[in-house]
Amino acid sequence: MIIKALILSICLLLIRPAMGMDFVDSDDFERLKEYVQKKDYVNGWKVAQLNSEEYLGDVDFDFLYGVVALEKESTQLAVFAFERVVANKPLWLDAQYYLAKSYFHMKNYQAALQLCDALITQPNTPKPLLSAANLLKKTTQRKLDQQSLFYQQQVNIVAGYDSNINAGVDEDNIYLPLLGASIALDNGSKENSDNYLSLKYLLNGTKALSQKSKLLFFTQADIHQFIKETDYNRITLNGSVSYLQQFNNFDASVGVNIKPLWFAGDYYRTQASVNTGIKKRLNEQFILSGDASLGKTKNNINNKLDTNDLALSISAQYYTGNWRHTAAINYLEEKSQSAETSHNSSKSDSIHFNSLWLINQQWLMSGALSWQRQKYSGEHPFYFTQRVDDMWALTTMLQFKASDELSYRFNASYQDKDSNLSLFSYQRFELGLSASLMF
Repeated sequence: MIIKALILSICLLLIRPAMGMDFVDSDDFERLKEYVQKKDYVNGWKVAQLNSEEYLGDVDFDFLYGVVALEKESTQLAVFAFERVVANKPLWLDAQYYLAKSYFHMKNYQAALQLCDALITQPNTPKPLLSAANLLKKTTQRKLDQQSLFYQQQVNIVAGYDSNINAGVDEDNIYLPLLGASIALDNGSKENSDNYLSLKYLLNGTKALSQKSKLLFFTQADIHQFIKETDYNRITLNGSVSYLQQFNNFDASVGVNIKPLWFAGDYYRTQASVNTGIKKRLNEQFILSGDASLGKTKNNINNKLDTNDLALSISAQYYTGNWRHTAAINYLEEKSQSAETSHNSSKSDSIHFNSLWLINQQWLMSGALSWQRQKYSGEHPFYFTQRVDDMWALTTMLQFKASDELSYRFNASYQDKDSNLSLFSYQRFELGLSASLMF
């Protein structure tokens, strides 16, 4: 198809002077121009295709044809069209910009940069076109950087309130079948609330190995400090490295992750895993993903809490306008390495749904709803029955982007955990206000 169009366009270029026909004099010129102005590219593409054999090589037709071809993702045809326009009318600045845009979509970033620079240095470039060229140059340069080494850092300062920092129950006494009596709960088992401060640092980036392969790396550090209940202070580190390979129809990745945790000043546990994933873009709006991980949790305080971990996930992302929706189904298995604590082994299924709304260039809002059922193995030694937990979680976020580097965010979340063993049921509410600096 592309080769045929190219040959046809060359032939028409050769014979057009003899034919002496101009697209601006045809009945379809105003129609096609109006469709482009109204951004009705579906009907515009129909009109352009009907006239392509007759008017390819006419600069006025080629320009409009290129615009609708680009919007209809016929990028190569758009490149051919705009190259013909620029060749015949080198001072047509709009055509230069659209050619640069077409090169960008073809991932010919060097050619796109050259045209952007030409427009920026051209003294007669109108201000709107100059602004568009600068933005395209910035985006193109970022793509080039990503092809080599690209990284981004972020620092978050969070002030918040947690209604149940220890996931405790809202009861003073609880009945234990093991004792055949009710016992009074200490403060460590009952619901405790407190205000907190958190400092987070994030680093993520990519290192291109080829046009279709790259290394992805991620590091996060989180210092979480409570105002009164300092025994619950924690420091979490999270680091991962993965290899991504792009194929014609999908992307595949494999990597490792490690997550150590310090609790109340002690080195509490380390989670480590090997991860693999696959992602397929069905169209510009729909993406399917599948992920799997196999790992271990090592508890440095009590090795009877060590587990072997398996996680599976299938998710879908859907983009429409200023909205992005994500739905995921997850499976998690945690198997105790000690026979004495086999009742802590569990399998859980969860469903997660998230919606993100880009209100405008400054405001962003999101909401998420999730449900999880966790079933434990064997009988609990205190209750003589198998433990089953159901948990609902609701989160919402509102973000204001003050600049490209600085943003403010408000978070609210609610958890409701219902267990058949009353000791493990609780409710939790959390509020947070944060400032983020990206550089």
